Amino acid sequence: MDQFDEEAVGATIRAKERLRSDPRAIAAHYDRGQIVIDLSTGYQVSFAASRAQGLAGASSSDLAEIEITPSGYGLHWPKLDADLWLPALLEGMFGSRAWMAVRLGAEGGKATSDAKAAAARENGKRGGRPREARKAKAVRKTRRAKASKAKPARKSAYSKASPTKLSLGKTKVAIMHRDRRLRRKAAKRRLYAKARA
Repeated sequence: MDQFDEEAVGATIRAKERLRSDPRAIAAHYDRGQIVIDLSTGYQVSFAASRAQGLAGASSSDLAEIEITPSGYGLHWPKLDADLWLPALLEGMFGSRAWMAVRLGAEGGKATSDAKAAAARENGKRGGRPREARKAKAVRKTRRAKASKAKPARKSAYSKASPTKLSLGKTKVAIMHRDRRLRRKAAKRRLYAKARA
């Protein structure tokens, strides 16, 4: 027996032990806003459909059709294309980590306490929250600083803007441009304009 076969046998044994000890879904149904799950341990668990990722806002007919995976660890709603993992549900995780973080953050923002009220009063004494214009100005300033650090200025032979004297006949014209080609074109234009006048 090679290493792969040994690992496969070990995984099969662990899976059988887990199936015997861990609760699995043996039945599930939708009842008046609640998803009710009958577990292999004899317990029944329910949660509000509006609290689960992919189920919030769904119609009763869509929520009523629930499929249980062969392992008993997964629940699937085919009309909604939504899946929930039973072990995560039992731990209070009603969706992905990112989805839960958004939900928990929203709940935390709504929470009120004496400490939060005291902090708000203290902030008010200092002038309150900064206005949006100040925030936007600070953001622009930060972005400019990052941009200037990220891209060093390109140096060229014509980086200094010094007056260059070009002559065409007896007329001398002082023109300031960085690029030699532009300087020559501008000088010619002025000289021709002066000659016409």
